[in-house]
Amino acid sequence: LDSDYFDVLVVHIKNISTEKTAREFILSVLTPLEAYRIGQRITIVSLLECGYDYADIIKLLKVSSTTVARASRQLQDGMFAYNTNSL
Repeated sequence: LDSDYFDVLVVHIKNISTEKTAREFILSVLTPLEAYRIGQRITIVSLLECGYDYADIIKLLKVSSTTVARASRQLQDGMFAYNTNSL
């Protein structure tokens, strides 16, 4: 990952101050599928943090066990250091 481009993205995200602006930014830089998948991953992590088990998440969100396992592994590896439950 080119750190200069990543830094530009971080600065833009950091400067978003309203939900409307956040929505506009997301829709301008991501495809609808990318936005959906990111939202799905954050939802899975939030449910895992709330104590839901894999089977409940799979049934509730209609996702595969592989998808839940990947999010769980990322969570355990510290990839979601922010509090997703406050979102």
